[in-house]
Amino acid sequence: MTTRNEGAIARLEGELAFLVRRLETNHRMRGYPMERAHYLLLAQLEEGEKSTGGLAEALALDHSTVVRQLAAVERLGFAERRPNPSDGRSVLVGMTAMGVAAITKMRAERRARLGALLADWREDDRELLGALLGRFNAALEANDKQEAANAAISRPEAARR
Repeated sequence: MTTRNEGAIARLEGELAFLVRRLETNHRMRGYPMERAHYLLLAQLEEGEKSTGGLAEALALDHSTVVRQLAAVERLGFAERRPNPSDGRSVLVGMTAMGVAAITKMRAERRARLGALLADWREDDRELLGALLGRFNAALEANDKQEAANAAISRPEAARR
């Protein structure tokens, strides 16, 4: 017998699976001005220059993945590296004027589309959805950090890779 809580979890699982699939499909169909990975990287750089390690941590990605994504963003002229004055072994990454223009355009397109999708929603429902998604993302982040810490404790060789 399914309890009420199990039913809610089952519905959420299905809805989240469909949401992720639909977002992937929409991203491909829209022809946005940049890839999602580039958008997320530039969004981090809006806060200011970061090291590649800082970007990897903020994006919950392997350092090598961030370096590859950064190389692509640099080729597009959206970001640039410079020596880190406080640590000669590392670099700082910052956005260029082209990067600022590109993320501004991308964000405007994304927000316009989202606004159109939610145009007939009440404002308090839009606020509630944002709050619940923020809470869910925070729970995901905390869980990921805990799982990574547990993996490092139980499999120290995996943490060194």
